[in-house]
Amino acid sequence: MTLSALAFLIACSASAAAPKMIVPAGAGLTLTSAVRFVPAPQLSGPGLALSPAPGLLAPALSAAPLPAAPLADTAVEPRPSDGLGSLGGLQAATQELARHPGETAPLDALFAGAQVSQTPTWLFDAEKGFRPPADFQGTPPGCVIAKAAPQVKFPSQVSYQGRAYRHLRNGFYIGAHATDRDIAGLFDVLAPDYEQKEISVGFNRKVYAGLAETASLARERAPVDAVLDFGSGTGVSAPVLRRAFPGAVLYAFDLSPKMRELSAQKGMTPVSETRGRIELPDASVDATVGAFVLHLVRSPEWINELARILKPGGTAAFNVYKAASGWRQLYGRWFEAAGLEVVSLPGGEDKKLTAELSMPVMVVRKR
Repeated sequence: MTLSALAFLIACSASAAAPKMIVPAGAGLTLTSAVRFVPAPQLSGPGLALSPAPGLLAPALSAAPLPAAPLADTAVEPRPSDGLGSLGGLQAATQELARHPGETAPLDALFAGAQVSQTPTWLFDAEKGFRPPADFQGTPPGCVIAKAAPQVKFPSQVSYQGRAYRHLRNGFYIGAHATDRDIAGLFDVLAPDYEQKEISVGFNRKVYAGLAETASLARERAPVDAVLDFGSGTGVSAPVLRRAFPGAVLYAFDLSPKMRELSAQKGMTPVSETRGRIELPDASVDATVGAFVLHLVRSPEWINELARILKPGGTAAFNVYKAASGWRQLYGRWFEAAGLEVVSLPGGEDKKLTAELSMPVMVVRKR
């Protein structure tokens, strides 16, 4: 990736009526010559080219649009980990950019701050919607934490100043125009109580155990010196990966700084990114697992980064949470373009895990 390349906006949209969560399963890619810029203090932060919530750099001056996978508005229990947070739908982001063409900035301006965006807390009224402070001015924030009277039920969608917001859960709203820094800020807010209030730790660890086994089988159980949790959240995978890959270095990559801190407390080595580049050397990781994260990735640049840090023969296993039609083609094109081949395991082990988890599993290997 180069800074002279065109940048595109990553937006996130996820919705649900608490306590269940509704998650978008895929979106197409469209490149644009500018990125959404949210002025300080709203914009900032490290993003992984995924990071607290991702933002990416386009590696070429032009690219054919990828097929769009329709959103899958399906509620599910138990609540999974959101990993990197929500990275958003590029189609929605592109539409927002077209409606608000003046609110863009050069790439250097987008990455000028090394902070995550601040997520404001606003009152919510069942009739009037968001009620920001009287002195609020400027661009509507990418994410909002809404507070309301106990009897108020948060709607799945809210509009504010022409911007569409979708409900994640518990009053957390993510705008169609949200950037990775915006979402990173939201997940930083969620981090302290994430395991207690937002996810089922036991279920997540069951998923991680299956993905670790799958990644190991895909490399024919060759020795593993370094393993990466791609979108690690709070690091709930740590004990699972420690058992699956004894002696291996456990890397935790997430765009949210506070999520990375929590991963470090569990003995993992936190990994950030700089200007869209994951802070790991080329060909330094043997195996990668990604739980409840692939459906959030909207830019193939994160996949390119994954391919860069994997060793030849290295593998990655992802579950595809609430996949909608077209997901296999979309992600397959991303992986293939990055030099990662989609593989099926002998004996149908990947299919067995798919059946056990009631969601697809995708396994890739670096050529």
